[in-house]
Order: sequence, then C-alpha cells, then structure tokens
Amino acid sequence: MLSHSAPQADVVFAVTDGVKGCPSCVSLWRRTSTASAWAPVATLPRPEKAGYDDGAGPFPPVNATALAMAPDGKHGYLAWDTDGLLATGDGGRTWLPVTGPDGARARGSAVIDGGQVLLSMLDDCGGADCADKLWRARLGSVDWQEVTVPLRTGEGLFDLRARAGALNGIAVSPEGESLLRSTDRGATWTRVTPEPNPCAGCSGTCTPYPTGTHATVARCMTGDSWTDVVRISTDGQPWRDLARPGVGEKHQVQWVVAVDDDQTFLLGTASGVLRVDAAGDLEGVVGLRRGGYPGAVGFVTAKVGHILGEDGQLTRSEDGGRTWVEIAPARTFGG
Repeated sequence: MLSHSAPQADVVFAVTDGVKGCPSCVSLWRRTSTASAWAPVATLPRPEKAGYDDGAGPFPPVNATALAMAPDGKHGYLAWDTDGLLATGDGGRTWLPVTGPDGARARGSAVIDGGQVLLSMLDDCGGADCADKLWRARLGSVDWQEVTVPLRTGEGLFDLRARAGALNGIAVSPEGESLLRSTDRGATWTRVTPEPNPCAGCSGTCTPYPTGTHATVARCMTGDSWTDVVRISTDGQPWRDLARPGVGEKHQVQWVVAVDDDQTFLLGTASGVLRVDAAGDLEGVVGLRRGGYPGAVGFVTAKVGHILGEDGQLTRSEDGGRTWVEIAPARTFGG
C-alpha cells in the first residue's frame, strides 16, 4: 500500500501499486467498516514523470499522505510526486488534473478542511525552500484564493494538516521550528513556539508536532543519554512536561498524534508505541509492530484511527488507540 485516506470513521480508501498486467499503474480501493474485503474503485495509469530514482532505488509514484478524500465520499485529491495533482468528484472512479492558481497544473499537497481544499506548494523542502504561499478553494473548484500565512523572513511552511476545525502547519527556518494554527479556516493564525525543557543537560531544542486543536505537543531533546521529554501547552498556557518515554536512543520520540480533543496522544518510539493522557500516564498499545516512522497516522474520531506503516501495512483502532488490528496486509492486494 502506498497511501490511504479515512474521510469518515466507517470508510477507508487506499492506493496500491503492483497492478497485474500494468506495472506502471496504481489502483484505488475502498472499504467500509462492515465489509469483509476491499472493493476496487479505479485503476490509474502512472504519469511518465511520476516516481524517480535517486541512485539507491526507485521511489513510489505517490507518498503516504498523497491521497486526501473528503467526508462527502465524492471529492478527493491525489498528488503524484513529480507530476502534479489529480481530483475526483465521483468517489474516485474518474480523475482529472487540477489547474493551479497560476493557470498551470497544480503541484504540491492538498489538505481538505470541511467544504474547502487548501493547496500548499511544497514537496520535500527545508527552511526558506518550503512553501511561502497557501491557497484555498471550494471542493471541486479551481477558483483559488490566496491565504495569508504570517511567515517570518527565511521561513517556509511545512507539513500542513487539518483536524477538528483546526489547521496546523510547521514553520521551518534555520533557527528552528514553530507551529502556526488557525481555527477559522486560515483567516487568522496563532504562532506557538515550544519552550525548551528546563532540565539539567537539556540541549534547548524542541520540535512541535502539527496535531490537536487547542494543545501543542513538542519533543524536547535533553542530551542526557538520549532522553526525550514530551512537553504540552494548551490554549497558550505555560509549557509543562507531559511524558518521558524512557532513557536511551530506542526511546526517542519519532512522531506524535492527538487521539481525541487534546486529552490523549500516541507517542511513536523506536521500541514501540505509547498512549499518554493529559495527566502524563503512559500505557503500551496492543497490535502494532515496533519501530520505524509511520507513513501516515491519524484519528477520524476520538475512537477510530489508522496507521500506515513503512512496510505498507494498514492498521485500525476502534478504542482510542489502545488496540490495533491489521486491515490491509500486502497480500490483500496481491502485492
């Protein structure tokens, strides 16, 4: 599996390669929570320029977050890594290129927020090389309007996400990272910069994660035997320690995602995944393989979430992240 999107708690879409008889194609699949199998939706020919080889081996034509389907189940967007953006208005059966704000084929990442789509002109980037413009339009429309993002000189926008009425984007610069959050669909933004953890031996480096509506969570490096401290700030309140997953490199935090409305979070480490509540109580989860960065992770509701791993396995939780079940092994699609 290359990518997935869960627009509703009971519906999941997936993109896979390895199409029989068409090695240059990808397939779109759909599954409901009550179905026992995935249903094929469409097969898309891979653009000639999609996918590339950096000398170490070929990259897939789409990345783990390339697919974005809307809650209406009809509209959606698929970003080819080197060949622009496609859109559907019929649930994925047909796809057409998207015209961007400059009149050419749109490139970058599509993020769906309610009845609108936001287009950020970014691929792999760093600092000022990242996008400095954000555009929005109604679903299915190409009447783009520029969204003003309060970036500072030398900053670029990276890793934009939408969840529960909030837009979260990471502003990257050579000096570090901060989080930009909007709760009015991009009209106004609040900047949240993590405060270094006040502990002995701290390096003073904190990385925020684009998750949640009110709370901001950041990983702070301590320099103390590879010990990470996860810190939290809610609605502008002072930062406080949320969790210390453990001592040593294998306990370093690699990703964070909000499970519910800023009360519970999942912490991914090299040794496993932990669930932590606002009080800082940690517990392990059941059913997830250890190690590695996930391709994509997110919760549709406070109960239902999905994780697409580096190995192409898709797992689902229906109890707020405590237990996980594999719903899309490679063999499902003949891969």
